[in-house]
Amino acid sequence: TNSRNRLCSFSLRQMRLSQEQQPPPQLQPFKAPKVAVKNLIAWPKEWSSPVARLGGHDNERGGLSRKLLRYRIADVRPPGVELTRGVSGEPVALISNNIRLSVSTNFQAMQNKVLFRPGLESKQLRLQVLQDSGRLPDAFIYDGGILYTPQPLETPPEGVHFEATAGRWHGEVTIVQIGPVLHNSPEYLHLLNVLIASAQQDLGMQQVQRNYFYPDREITLANSRLAMWPGFYAAVVPSEEPEFPLLHVDLLFEVVHQYTVLDYMYEQVQANKDNLFQYFNEALVGQSVMMRLNNNRKFLINDIDWEANVFTEFEYRDPATNELRSITIGEYYRTRYGYQIQDASQPMLVSVPRRRGPKKSDTAGIVHHDRIDRRDARGPPVDYGQKQHRQAEAEGSVHRLMQFANDMAGNQASQQRSARYGVEIRPELVHVNGRRLPPEQVLMSSPRVDRLNVSSSDERSTTVASRVALQMSCKLGGIPWGLSMPYEGCMVVGMDSYHDRRHNQSVLGIVFSLNPLMTQYYSYAAMMQHGRAELHQCGRAELHQRLVQGFSAALERYRLSNGGSLPASIVIYRDGVSDSMLEQVKDIEFAQVSVFLRELYSAARRPPPGLKVIVVKKRISARFFLQQQQQQQNRELSNPLPGTVVDSTVTMPGYYDFYLVSQFTQQ
Repeated sequence: TNSRNRLCSFSLRQMRLSQEQQPPPQLQPFKAPKVAVKNLIAWPKEWSSPVARLGGHDNERGGLSRKLLRYRIADVRPPGVELTRGVSGEPVALISNNIRLSVSTNFQAMQNKVLFRPGLESKQLRLQVLQDSGRLPDAFIYDGGILYTPQPLETPPEGVHFEATAGRWHGEVTIVQIGPVLHNSPEYLHLLNVLIASAQQDLGMQQVQRNYFYPDREITLANSRLAMWPGFYAAVVPSEEPEFPLLHVDLLFEVVHQYTVLDYMYEQVQANKDNLFQYFNEALVGQSVMMRLNNNRKFLINDIDWEANVFTEFEYRDPATNELRSITIGEYYRTRYGYQIQDASQPMLVSVPRRRGPKKSDTAGIVHHDRIDRRDARGPPVDYGQKQHRQAEAEGSVHRLMQFANDMAGNQASQQRSARYGVEIRPELVHVNGRRLPPEQVLMSSPRVDRLNVSSSDERSTTVASRVALQMSCKLGGIPWGLSMPYEGCMVVGMDSYHDRRHNQSVLGIVFSLNPLMTQYYSYAAMMQHGRAELHQCGRAELHQRLVQGFSAALERYRLSNGGSLPASIVIYRDGVSDSMLEQVKDIEFAQVSVFLRELYSAARRPPPGLKVIVVKKRISARFFLQQQQQQQNRELSNPLPGTVVDSTVTMPGYYDFYLVSQFTQQ
């Protein structure tokens, strides 16, 4: 109620007064709006970034290049490899979480660049300017950075120029045609993904970060003030058939809070908690908040500014003049969002945007907001019913995916837009043929327990005694189990890295198998300077030195453990490589390993070993559902069994890839 808010607002001001011994300003009471946020944090609508930069903005250097880098198709298939499908194992019929798209052979689209002078920060205002201009076809799509049209624009070589007004902004817009969009180019995949994003908006879904959700279908969790928004991860990926790219979809849920940060702060004030300033700082710093007013964008709370209020001024680049001027936070939100802040006494949250690339001389913008408690947010380990909503059985998952496919294909607005680009969404999930490999043979040891004081009739005690004896055997150097390897003289290598950007360092970790049963290993770790996203970015000379040191020591240990023999083949498992870095890892990291091995084996007068590299990715959203034939046409779905391999239909062009089901789950 207003009386409660007035009382709590006064209490917050008194709290500040008692600490600073200063009279409070004459400010208006605040009526807290109901805004959902993530991680038990609520955020009133008004706070946003006065000087936030938008990734992918035309006016931001390198923005478009970074955006299209995500859609670049790497070519990492070994030379001479044409057949990428295996033949062993039992055939199984599977359903994947992919929707097939159909792209006409007459597909055409043009890529255009849009320049706003002076710069126009708001993506919504940029889109409004283009829609109101009357210079573009109805089916154009624009993601805030790149403009696509289904046919070339009749423009002079220098482009289209026109003046426009949006809110307080007035300036000049220039549209420059870049060229046609080619099949399976980064622009082609980006265009298809923008089409899918537009289709999701047509369904009434709202964007949170890069994914879309249904706020109007939220699921309230029992015994809590939490709710979940159901949604979908949807991304277009290329396939082996260029005319039929795949729409990869997966179920998602966004957990949000159903009340604001100020609501929470008022509750804590009324609870008469001690040391409220320290309490709120410890509770909120490090949490993330979601702002509904700014496209549900999420921010990390770095600090709380108890001194700032809506009358605090900051330097703001006026879009009308492109000049820096002083503006209050309250005025900024009136001009930018048309929102009038009602409670000027509420504290501000501070979020410092992360920098990309090398440090620049200019200072980063500061974001002011509002927030909640970390200790209460963590709370006791109570199950609010999230599991039953997140984990759906195979039948339920396929039903939801099919419903989403039907909704996408049946929406008239998205159908008409996609048809202009020769794209059709097929309302069906892609069926794939998989193979279930036979189980591998594991050699087990059997420690004797007959000398232990255990009754042979007590089966449970015998089992416990056997496990104790097995542990004792391991501590004394025994082998509890081993693998029957089909290859002789094979060394298996596991390689991973950790990057600490705060201290500008990376850690390289490698383990090497030393015996045929794969039970003995040699480990190597090294610190490397310049902690970057991938090892090859740390410097070729340093990387080469570390790789040579690790492999030299491991091969010498292998030689001593195997009667002077070196491995005839080496299989390297590399973890933690993004798709955009695969080619660099192949051409830099493993090219150095290959050259070094050839030199080392040549000096030992041995033929070079066979070298295979497998990049392992565990964080994937691919899902497969096993079809079980029962009584003619009656089918049931379940999760596939361990050992199921998928190496066709949904694999990537230019890759030598496969999916492996490594474990079985009931849900």
